[in-house]
Amino acid sequence: MKRFTLVFLSLLLVFPLTGCWDAKSIDKRLLPAIMGVELDKDKKTYIVSLRIPDPQSKDFHTVHAKSKTISDALDHIRMNEERSIDVLHLTLIIVSEELAKKGIEELIQYAIRSREIKSKALLAVAKGDIYKLLQSRKNLRKEKGIEMLDLFSPNAGWTPNVSLNYIWEAYRDIQASTVDMAVPLLKEGTETLFEMEGSAIFHNDKQVGTISTDETFLYNLFRDRFTSGIVEITPSASLEIVDAKVSHRTSWVSDRPKIFSTLHLKAIVVEADEKTRLNTNILKLELEKLLEDRFQKLFGTARSKKADIFMTGVIFRSKLAPDQVDLWEDQLYEKLIMDLKTDVIIRNTGNVRLGQ
Repeated sequence: MKRFTLVFLSLLLVFPLTGCWDAKSIDKRLLPAIMGVELDKDKKTYIVSLRIPDPQSKDFHTVHAKSKTISDALDHIRMNEERSIDVLHLTLIIVSEELAKKGIEELIQYAIRSREIKSKALLAVAKGDIYKLLQSRKNLRKEKGIEMLDLFSPNAGWTPNVSLNYIWEAYRDIQASTVDMAVPLLKEGTETLFEMEGSAIFHNDKQVGTISTDETFLYNLFRDRFTSGIVEITPSASLEIVDAKVSHRTSWVSDRPKIFSTLHLKAIVVEADEKTRLNTNILKLELEKLLEDRFQKLFGTARSKKADIFMTGVIFRSKLAPDQVDLWEDQLYEKLIMDLKTDVIIRNTGNVRLGQ
C-alpha cells in the first residue's frame, strides 16, 4: 500500500509537466513589433513585411514574403527563419494606401479569426513602399526597431493631431452600419522616421478620402479622445485647450434626423504678443467660430464620402426603429442635420496660479 501511494504521488508530480512539452525558449523566438501589408504589381498578391527587433544587439531586421493570402505569406516567412516567429506581440499594422482604397476586410478578418494578432494592435495607412518604410533607419535610438511605436503611444509622442484606431475597432466599424473610422495616414519622413499626413477616412472597409492633422485634432475632440493641444487662432495669440467635453441632443425635424452637439472647452493663453492688449472675450468668439467653421467643413467632407467617422449613427440610434438602423448609412446619414456649438472658457494667465 505504501509503495502504491509513492507511485501515485510521483505520477501526480509528472502529469503537470506534460503541458510544457511544446514550449519554446524565448531565445528561440522572434517577436515582430510591426507588420506591413501592401499589394504587389498584379494588384492581387499581398506583400507582408515584418520589422523584428533584436533585443541582444538593440538592432532590427526586416523580412517579407509574397502570397495570395496573408496567412500563407507569414508561413513563407516562418519557413525561411531559423527561429519561431510569434506575431501575437505585433503592436502596429501598416497597410499601403493602395490596399486601403481597395479594401482591408480580408486583413481585419484574418487578424480577428486567427487570433494570432492581438485585437489591441494599432492600424495605420502609409503612402509609398511599405517594405522600404520598415527598413528605414532614420532617427534610430537605443530601442532600435520599436521607436516608431512611440508616435502612437499616449505615454510617449502621441498628440491629438494623430488619430488612433485599433484592430478590434476596425472590425467593429467594418461590420456596423452606423459608424466608420479614421486611421492615421503617414509617409516616410526626411529627418524623422514618419511624417504625419493626417488621417485616412473609411466607409466600411475602403479608404474614401483624407483629412488634415488640424481636422484630426477636431475629430479627436468630438470622439472624446482628448489630450491638451495648441490652437493658433490669431497672429498674436495661441491657446492651449486643457479640457474638453461634448454633449448631444437628438430629434427629428420633419423626416430628417438632427443632432445638436455642444463642445465644452477650457483653454489658456500660452503665447501672446505683449504689444497687443488681449481681449479674452474676443479670443473666445474667435476660437468658437474657428472650431465651428472647421467642424462644418469637416462634417461636410465626411458626409459627402458617406463616412460616419463622428459616430452620429450611434448617437442617434436610440431614436431609430429597428428597420431604420440598416438604412442609416445609405439614406438617413445624408439627410442628417448636424448643429455644433462651442462653449469656451479662456484663462489669460496661462498655467500661472495667481494668489487670492
